[in-house]
Amino acid sequence: MTEDDPPEQENGSDVPDFGMSALLTENQRKYLTGESDIEAKSAQERAIRARIRNRLYQSVLDLGLLQQHLEHRDLAKAFEDPNGTLISATIHDNIDSALGILLEGVIENRGEDIESVGQTEEILEDVLEEALTIMYLSRGQSVDQVHVSLDVDLGESLDEMAQEDLEQLRPEELRQLAITGRISFEKYEKILMNM
Repeated sequence: MTEDDPPEQENGSDVPDFGMSALLTENQRKYLTGESDIEAKSAQERAIRARIRNRLYQSVLDLGLLQQHLEHRDLAKAFEDPNGTLISATIHDNIDSALGILLEGVIENRGEDIESVGQTEEILEDVLEEALTIMYLSRGQSVDQVHVSLDVDLGESLDEMAQEDLEQLRPEELRQLAITGRISFEKYEKILMNM
């Protein structure tokens, strides 16, 4: 298969929805959220995972292209919902997650361990300094200096934390369990209301 050939389908309904789809097809979304019937360790699972990786890679290239060529008025509109209102907190959470996966990808790309605090921070500081420089340059503003300083303190494993008495956890710990799917948001909110 060449780059210009259409990708093989994971199954018959794995066609991108060009109306509202972006990075992932509907079936790829279902696979990632555990809502598909794709068998673990099957050829079908290997194929869908490979296609997801390829789509992510291509999307990063597209983001670079957008950063270089998208007009700022279009960028501003892209961060509004279709009704023209500012984006919601849910979208802000997704922007945070998107930045998180991009930063994690940088660490993985450099062959580093994400848990190597110190070395990881230095790499991310360099990446963020360059990203901020590019952001200002794209707006037509010269940049004299950008300095980013990160300080990360890692806690215990979230899997271990999820096994503890949840009512004894701090709100921030509960939030981390909820946003990573280790507990439901309903459970998170219920525990918070009883604190």
